[in-house]
Amino acid sequence: MTLAGSMKLRNFLLVVVLVGAGGVTASYLACSGKHDEPDKTKAVTPPVTDIKPAVPPPTPMPPPPPTPATGSASSDLAARPYDADVLVWRTKTAPKGKIKDAEPHAAFKLDLYQDHGKSTIDRAKVDANRNGKWDDKYTFDGDTITLEHSPGDDEHYTQKYHWNGSGWTLVP
Repeated sequence: MTLAGSMKLRNFLLVVVLVGAGGVTASYLACSGKHDEPDKTKAVTPPVTDIKPAVPPPTPMPPPPPTPATGSASSDLAARPYDADVLVWRTKTAPKGKIKDAEPHAAFKLDLYQDHGKSTIDRAKVDANRNGKWDDKYTFDGDTITLEHSPGDDEHYTQKYHWNGSGWTLVP
């Protein structure tokens, strides 16, 4: 006689359900076991931690600003960090006569102008703090570089300077 023959049907079904539930539980526990602990028999690869976010390449340093043949004099206004960036552009050309925001990743805004009949850029404007008001106007005329400065950051240019090779000399 078989086991099913000597048991009542109700008891047999109860045993089948319990054995099935135990099998499902055992399978679940086996599959969802502790995956946090690494297997000591396998080689462990350390996580990659030196991935760096994509950063635009740094802007190359411009060459030093041109110096006049007479040497440098004392300066009434020291060269500012962006003066060298502006002065480099005076030997270049501007397509269609204008370049807006020529240094888009810089802390300052630089617009360049090449007037009709000029072979290179002959004017520049700088907004040193990107507040929408021009702080400085540059004019390039051969070896003479003129700076008109707005000390109040209000586009009223009350100070005029010439480049002396290392800084700015006040024009009387």
